[in-house]
Amino acid sequence: MQKTEEKYGAYVQILKEELVPAMGCTEPIALAYAAAKAREVLGEMPDKVVIEASGSIIKNVKSVIVPNTDHLKGIPAAATAGIIAGKAEKELEVIASVTPEDCAKMKEFLAQIPIEVKIYAGEQEGQCSDYFEMAQNSRLRENGPSSGSYYQLPHQYCPY
Repeated sequence: MQKTEEKYGAYVQILKEELVPAMGCTEPIALAYAAAKAREVLGEMPDKVVIEASGSIIKNVKSVIVPNTDHLKGIPAAATAGIIAGKAEKELEVIASVTPEDCAKMKEFLAQIPIEVKIYAGEQEGQCSDYFEMAQNSRLRENGPSSGSYYQLPHQYCPY
């Protein structure tokens, strides 16, 4: 196929429309993006984090070093990177601008804030099943659901 052919141009256009730049392994970056977005929705730093992810995400992220985190690895590190240093507007390049100061804050956050990881129970084939719940104690209602923030990863960023 020649670059001048119409079919070639159509393929290139499809790739431009469908490909999303990502920094590093897709799964931890997708979690960092969702965490950054959830923090943005919450409007402040959380005092707890609950991640409900598919078995595929858990399997693929649990041992991966998250880029720009001074070699932190795993699901809590990916979420923390998004919470502390993530720029949600950059989508899958969410942690491209992490500073050494951000890395120090990430380690402090990981040591102080409880992060719970659960397998998402409602998983269905083809359904994005990655959720974040973040809350501040000041926003929790007694004997009721959290009034913190919830965020579901947009379908186009589900890495499977």
